[in-house]
Amino acid sequence: MEHDDPAAAAPHIKEEFREEYLRLKELVAMGPRNPEPYLDLGDICFFSGASDEAKRWYRTAALVSNRSPEVMEHISMHMPLAVEEREEKPFVFDWDNVLKYPLRNGAWLGVVFAGLGIFATYFALMFAAIFAFSFVLVVYMLLSAHLLKVVQDTAHGGKSLPRLFGESFDFFGDVAKPALSFWGAVLFYSVFPFLLIYFAGKLGLPVSGLGFAKVFPVYFSIIFPGVMGACALGGFLVAVNPVILVKIISRTFLTYMLAVAALALINSGVSALFRTHSLKASPLLFLTVVSMGTAYVYYLTAHIIGRIFRDNAEKLGV
Repeated sequence: MEHDDPAAAAPHIKEEFREEYLRLKELVAMGPRNPEPYLDLGDICFFSGASDEAKRWYRTAALVSNRSPEVMEHISMHMPLAVEEREEKPFVFDWDNVLKYPLRNGAWLGVVFAGLGIFATYFALMFAAIFAFSFVLVVYMLLSAHLLKVVQDTAHGGKSLPRLFGESFDFFGDVAKPALSFWGAVLFYSVFPFLLIYFAGKLGLPVSGLGFAKVFPVYFSIIFPGVMGACALGGFLVAVNPVILVKIISRTFLTYMLAVAALALINSGVSALFRTHSLKASPLLFLTVVSMGTAYVYYLTAHIIGRIFRDNAEKLGV
């Protein structure tokens, strides 16, 4: 793709490399599992003097390749410290950075826009049903697609909120397809227990609806991070493969369960805040706080899920 002004889009890159740099940036935005584009970006940045960015691309190449000897040798010839240094501690020891992620480096603007979108959905329900449904659908498609991109970017070493819209934006490919894939995967795992109960009842096995109602939220909170991560990094077919989900959970069990517990605590704390009488006294303030708080928690959740995969990249082959 030709860019109107490569110099403005990548002023820190040498002129002879800019077109290729921008092309590769578009390519890696799709989350390829091949380390070559990340290595090429690292090389371009290295030879352009952008050493910090070069380190980031080299680290991502190392993660994607599961530290293959060929990739490690290539990196060592250019910037040997790029892989030896760790950008971050495991997320369970890095809460200061984790909690700041949705607000850092201007990311708070994205959270505010997402919050405004969520806020607007409450008022959409006042209008005609078709309009309300369409508006809410588009808002949550955009939000879901961006959250998946956050998971993907974080898993590959990103430290700042990525942009949803690239220079060549395709609503179906960039928004509708990933969002619907994610929703489909969530629906698949949500329906699965109900089918088990149905068939258990048909077989005459004792089933307690009340007991299931208590267990289901726990079940869902456990499978959700794995489903979202698998969908972001592998797509729908990977996400709905229970074998892969079990592998993700089993190979990262301690980190994974700590993430589940942390997310449960965060959501409980936010829910408690939303229930306070002082906020309910002003409906507009209440809706504003709920919307912004929900957006913050969504992005924080996506980042933590991405960190599960990033911190366990060698075990998962991310």
